[in-house]
Amino acid sequence: MENKDSKRAFNEMYMIALKRLENRSPEEIAKNAGYLDLADGTPLYHQAVHFGELKDGLIRGSRFDKTVEMEFASFLSDKKDEDIINLCKSLGGEIIKSKFDLSVVFYLFPNYPVTLNIWFADDEFGAVGSMLVDKSADNYLTIEDDVVAGEFMLRYIFERYNELYM
Repeated sequence: MENKDSKRAFNEMYMIALKRLENRSPEEIAKNAGYLDLADGTPLYHQAVHFGELKDGLIRGSRFDKTVEMEFASFLSDKKDEDIINLCKSLGGEIIKSKFDLSVVFYLFPNYPVTLNIWFADDEFGAVGSMLVDKSADNYLTIEDDVVAGEFMLRYIFERYNELYM
């Protein structure tokens, strides 16, 4: 019951946030997220970390990491590998080489990359996905705003998939 209630609460918050942000420019959205206030020009560390590894991320970030894993496991379970690759490309993602079946970087803001790492399903294991940010993310957003950015990414990915394939 708790999971159902938390999903309902998240969806309500998400719809309210979308309504607040519709018809706003990326600059306005960045300012509202605190990006323009906190961004200090710190260069990328080129070290992708989970949200829980960010400053103050122990509780909110770690919880979001688990949410991402569950959401991606569910989402990827019945999808074709090629469709996921095309989906990421359609969203402007840059596919990078890694040990994963698929790693894609999205630049939400300057110096704020979000990386998706995906292992596709095989005969032994189900599909698994994770979302990471650069270790320098603390210099651009608070942990709360990091999580909101990640939540928007998740929803946008799922919605884009439905637009392309449903």
